[in-house]
Amino acid sequence: MKVRLILSVAAAALTLAACGSSKDEDAKDAALSADDVGAGDLTLTAGQYSSTVELVEFDLPGLPADVKSMAERAFADGAKEPSLTCVTKDSTPEEWISEMNQSNCTASDFKQSGNSFTATMQCKDAEGLNGTVNFEGTVGGDNVQMEARFEQAIPQVGTAKMHMRVTGTRVGDCS
Repeated sequence: MKVRLILSVAAAALTLAACGSSKDEDAKDAALSADDVGAGDLTLTAGQYSSTVELVEFDLPGLPADVKSMAERAFADGAKEPSLTCVTKDSTPEEWISEMNQSNCTASDFKQSGNSFTATMQCKDAEGLNGTVNFEGTVGGDNVQMEARFEQAIPQVGTAKMHMRVTGTRVGDCS
């Protein structure tokens, strides 16, 4: 899963559907400090991680079926190549979640229990698109599994929703 890809596909779908888009409101919750998102039990073994994504759900009210299909294919094509992330011994969960999703994300809520976590993050991509992504997942030393749910309200259209499944696996040392 790549949040940047998610946001771009949503924007492309809107363009294809000839709908206007607008940015989400800025996050109402303040960003958490690094101490608030400390590693706790959520530590990954330092190294290079390869992450893959599977699109579970994509919904945009009023989107014609052919445009939805085109957006889903574009997502699948973009998700074919795994993305690589370097996790260091000092990386916080906020950092590696953000990096594995190839976006600039800031946690506004983060909870962990044992090797499980939930997080609400405000994410931005290089194109300036903003969105709220809710994550839940588990960490097991050299792998991480996440479910990510993205929602963005689109004026005069409704709420765009995407649900992705992300798997990250350590593939070696960072280069």
